[in-house]
Amino acid sequence: MEDLLPITETEQASFCVELTKRLNMQRKQEHLCDLTLVTKEGKELMAHSNVLSAVSPFFHKLLQSDMKESHERIVRLEEISGSVMEDVLDFIYTGTVEVTEENAEELVAAANYLLISSLKAISGRFLG
Repeated sequence: MEDLLPITETEQASFCVELTKRLNMQRKQEHLCDLTLVTKEGKELMAHSNVLSAVSPFFHKLLQSDMKESHERIVRLEEISGSVMEDVLDFIYTGTVEVTEENAEELVAAANYLLISSLKAISGRFLG
């Protein structure tokens, strides 16, 4: 049997992009989601706790703790609107977000709250 060559950086990048696309598709179909996020107006959004924990120290600490959210699998985000949380989830799962004049300030606030520095940096650029 011949030795397999290690995966190239290009192949690895392509694999990572495909993986995140598939995870995002699963989220949108609410497939294998184990966490419900409830926004300030009561909108419920489903997500994968492992994906949120990998990106956000807020979710990582919360879901590793002994707090009721880690047991109930429901996180109430009373500071974040549904539309902004959808944008945050799009960023978490894809690395991209549409920043507009209308959502920039709220995205920065959500990024601050959820400790997602890369989202804060991207959104903050719009504010000048």
